[in-house]
Amino acid sequence: MRRSKAAAVFSGVLLSAVALTAAGCGSSGGSGSAAGSGSGGTIDIGLVVPLTGPYAETGTEQELGAQLAVKEINAAGGIKSLGGAKLNLVIRDAGATTADTVTAASSLLSSSNLVAGLGTGITSNTLALTEVTNSRQIPWMDFTFGDQLTTRGLKYVFITSPLQSTLDESMYPAFNSAANNSGITIKKIAIIAGDNETSVQSAQDLSKTWAPKLNWQVPLNETIQSGSVTSGVASSLVSKIQSSGAQVLMVGSAPPDVVQIQKQEVAQGISPVPWLLDGAPFLAKSFLTDAGLKGVQDMVAVASAGVYPSDEALAKKITAGGQIPNEYNLVPYSEVYMLADALEAAKSTDHSAVRDAIANLDIKGGPAGSVWPCDCMKFNSMGRTSTSVPTLQQWQNGVPVTVYPQSVAQAKMSFPTS
Repeated sequence: MRRSKAAAVFSGVLLSAVALTAAGCGSSGGSGSAAGSGSGGTIDIGLVVPLTGPYAETGTEQELGAQLAVKEINAAGGIKSLGGAKLNLVIRDAGATTADTVTAASSLLSSSNLVAGLGTGITSNTLALTEVTNSRQIPWMDFTFGDQLTTRGLKYVFITSPLQSTLDESMYPAFNSAANNSGITIKKIAIIAGDNETSVQSAQDLSKTWAPKLNWQVPLNETIQSGSVTSGVASSLVSKIQSSGAQVLMVGSAPPDVVQIQKQEVAQGISPVPWLLDGAPFLAKSFLTDAGLKGVQDMVAVASAGVYPSDEALAKKITAGGQIPNEYNLVPYSEVYMLADALEAAKSTDHSAVRDAIANLDIKGGPAGSVWPCDCMKFNSMGRTSTSVPTLQQWQNGVPVTVYPQSVAQAKMSFPTS
């Protein structure tokens, strides 16, 4: 999941995507055609994720989750309704730009008999990718929040995360509720936002709408140039934060900026004021490494999936793979199982049949449901989840734990005592 200026970036590569589609993108099954080898053979499913560039860590996380699911499904006998056919994960690097992602889609479609696919975890990239895959009638899943993904009338696109437009409506009341449940009354917040369009809009919505609704005072509202926080800038910001009396920091800039602020507080011997941040990059292993154990303590990130009692076994497997469990590895694991369930129900690798089976999924429990707060998944008529809600994940003692929704919380929300 990642907020982005998706529509503006996407429009610049749309013509490229259309051109590649018109060219045919290779020999992978066409309109509603059968794909893969079917009964008793192998079934190709795609994974297009960034393995190079600034988001490479998220791609590696997605790859681990998808590979774990493929391995488990194949070990359990494959797709039984198709004679035990085994899943084959065909991976392509989405690269650093949307143009790279379109090229990856072309490569994927020209070199495999693709039945369905997953990726990229970045709204703008998935917008471009799915223009290509949908034109070939290949079912595709992703978990980015961008509203545009399911407002284009693309029949073969399925999104497992809630709408971005509803995120603030859920995020701030959820945070307030989790704090209250822990005996904490939020009175003062500080807003430190980056200068990109999304951060500026979020800061404005928070200060003008949500803070008044939730009776939060905003004694500090600062906008910083993303990537500009040196140790000197961080020292100045920390002084302002301490003077404001804020109990929590909100909105945030780029991860390196947040890291610098946290490290400066630790260096000054101050218990860092916790943040409420948007996205699983703030739950990744690299973030823990960069900010340090004291720096991440009590920080909260909004994500579409997390670790609950129902998926603790999966969390241990991800940890054994060298990663920290978060939505980037948890969700692809679930989505591969969803595709397997759809293939079982369709009893076919025909694109149209698989698409209809995904649309009719009503997941309740099992590996496909376990990463979601409701232990379930279902799609509405637009291909967007009708069951998923945002979760709050908090760093506690070096591990992200679920603190909201309360029904699946592993612990209560904590705040520094000094």
